[in-house]
Amino acid sequence: IIFQDLLILGSEVSESYDAAPGHIRAYHVKTGEMEWIFHTIPQPGEPGYETWPKDAWRYTGGANNWGGMSLDESRGMVYAPLGSPTYDFYGANRKGKNLYGNCLVALNAATGELIWHFQTIHHDLWDYDLPAPPTLVQVKREGKTIDAVSLTSKVGFLYVFNRETGEPLFPIEERPVPPSRIPEEEAWPTQPFPLKPEPYVRQAMDVEDLTDVSEEARAAVLQRFEELYTKGFFTPPDSQTTLLIPGTRGGSEWGGTAFDPESGVLFLNVNESPELMNLQREQDEQKGKKLSLYDRGKKYYLNYCAICHGSERQGVLPHFPSLVKVKDRLDEQHIISLLERGKGRMPAFSHLSDSRKSALAAFLLEQQDKEFTPNLQTQTSERGGSYRNLTAYSYFRDPEGYPAIKPPWGTLNAIDLNTGEYIWRIPLGNFSEKQVLEGPETGTENWGGPIATAGGLVFIAATQDRMFRAFDSKTGELKWETELPGGGYATPSTYLYKGRQYVILSVSGTEQMPGGAVYAFALGSRD
Repeated sequence: IIFQDLLILGSEVSESYDAAPGHIRAYHVKTGEMEWIFHTIPQPGEPGYETWPKDAWRYTGGANNWGGMSLDESRGMVYAPLGSPTYDFYGANRKGKNLYGNCLVALNAATGELIWHFQTIHHDLWDYDLPAPPTLVQVKREGKTIDAVSLTSKVGFLYVFNRETGEPLFPIEERPVPPSRIPEEEAWPTQPFPLKPEPYVRQAMDVEDLTDVSEEARAAVLQRFEELYTKGFFTPPDSQTTLLIPGTRGGSEWGGTAFDPESGVLFLNVNESPELMNLQREQDEQKGKKLSLYDRGKKYYLNYCAICHGSERQGVLPHFPSLVKVKDRLDEQHIISLLERGKGRMPAFSHLSDSRKSALAAFLLEQQDKEFTPNLQTQTSERGGSYRNLTAYSYFRDPEGYPAIKPPWGTLNAIDLNTGEYIWRIPLGNFSEKQVLEGPETGTENWGGPIATAGGLVFIAATQDRMFRAFDSKTGELKWETELPGGGYATPSTYLYKGRQYVILSVSGTEQMPGGAVYAFALGSRD
């Protein structure tokens, strides 16, 4: 965010035990000097320090602003949603509420001083960080117009606050949630639940919610479901495989929302994407000697790499490439070099022992016969690291790869912020091969966000079916669509040029179009 002569920066950091803290910094654009810093993990003497163990600020990371900020320039206030403290799924070394993890913080843009905050998740154990910039909106109450800020979440709650004071404009109450069964873990006993608007995703699953796209899919999912541990919403990670819903990719993604100031309606796209968790105590290299180097590498891959590249190495486009056939591109030396130095969005994993790096390389290169050598150097700088989610970011899916929950798997929603009521809700995207004859579309997982125009349209791409669509903002009726050559996983923009309005969108790369492309469409034209 630029404010006057200041460049205000968040960061993307590792989500492992040894992650850096996600402090927010402001630099003077002319001198390059740092003008202020806001410690997202408070240090001694700062407000919020008491919500952590005494020395946690020395070794805990995360709580970073990776999803972007919003600026109220006239008030000189910047609004930054923050991520989870590390480690995402285990917090015995960070007992307490853990401010300012999972908080919306409102800062004085000139000084970095905290004006107000709201924590959406206490002592996060689910990686339920805040994924998108908040939206500056206006809400009408009793004949008055209130400047407000709305905030989306992975858990399906929409929060709306007074922009100046942080007062919630719809009631929020603390409710009891299940305790943890993991030794030494202390899950926070309550979590905040907004009473309006209603959640925009399902926050629990039972047998009735399981997929019905085919008898075979339902039977397979039912068998797996009966093996899972679940106590409903906010079930803590457990050593018994646990259902995580809405999931780390459920609810809202990074695309943010669109707001129509004339009607007071907010438009947001969301995912229904349950996941599986399995929290296990870590073992060092000297234990479990019967495991091959390949099997050890698979375990470490799930620990360190699956968060970005997927549990099956399939990648998560558009940012994280597939590693399925990495042996055709890289050798052991290149893989270990990447682990030690990082590249692009990939952080360095130089803290890993030599044996873990070798095991990861053996797994990625599919060297199943390579022997484990236990006398390699072993070391770790991961303070407090004793448990890992071995199935982190693993979707709960049917045998064909579709979500284990009933469709719709993605929706577009219109919410009246003056009342907190839904105007309409429709499936967004479609897997036509799974659509019931003459039934509603299935929806798909979607990334990227919508824009709303004064002409009464909502434009959005985002979906896995590569379609770019325009909907009637009042009714949700589909007015126009076109197929893109790649994934439209960005939020579109609109602009006026020589009296004509355009909508423009970044399109992700494919094998045929590796560099991606930018497509512009002219309103009132067929091109």
